[in-house]
Amino acid sequence: MSSTKTILDDQDYAKNNPESQYVVFKRFSSKENAEELSKQLTAHEVQNVIDTSALPVSIVPNGQMQNEIVVKVKQSNLRKANLMLQQLMHKNIAQLDTDHYLFEFTEEELIDVIKTPHEWQYDDYLLAQKLLKDRGCAIAEKQLKSFESVNLAREAQEEKAPIFMLYRGYIYAFVIGGMGLIVGLGLLYQRKTISDGRKVNFYDEASRKHGKYIVLISIFTSLVYIFVLYKRFSR
Repeated sequence: MSSTKTILDDQDYAKNNPESQYVVFKRFSSKENAEELSKQLTAHEVQNVIDTSALPVSIVPNGQMQNEIVVKVKQSNLRKANLMLQQLMHKNIAQLDTDHYLFEFTEEELIDVIKTPHEWQYDDYLLAQKLLKDRGCAIAEKQLKSFESVNLAREAQEEKAPIFMLYRGYIYAFVIGGMGLIVGLGLLYQRKTISDGRKVNFYDEASRKHGKYIVLISIFTSLVYIFVLYKRFSR
């Protein structure tokens, strides 16, 4: 979707593709869990959609591929959705038994949970804060914001394209122009949505530069093919 959006005008794209206004909120392997969250969002007047078109993302023990189910919300409602989820989690945490594994964590281990929320469930992150507060070691709001800034910077970090992807792109560009164009555009325009709703480049500048070269070579190769075919059939 992101590569297409770069080709069309933003307003025309949003008009022709209403779902483009939505961003990923949560991912599930269970449709029932996704539907439950969707109901909660709707009850709190947060517009959302369930996307079941995602490609298989993992292999379950029986060897079958397991599809990823995505709940999306409008980008303008992302903060409201996060607040709603936080309120629900606080209610769930209040009902937890003391046999939950986080109750056995030391203060240092609980702080690590707060520092690395991407490695834990969201309710674990909130419970860690509550346990530290109950033990008289509450994390100050300023410190939480500092941790959040570090994590946002980590999420926004651009990735280096795998070398095999670059090789494949160049090979496609020289041999099959159209396929090379797809790889090149992906390198150039693929983006990701981070926790605060911002969309950032997925690949780093060097990888995007390769994408530009692959696109140019692919266009040249395609034009050569078109010229050769034209000459052959115009005789």
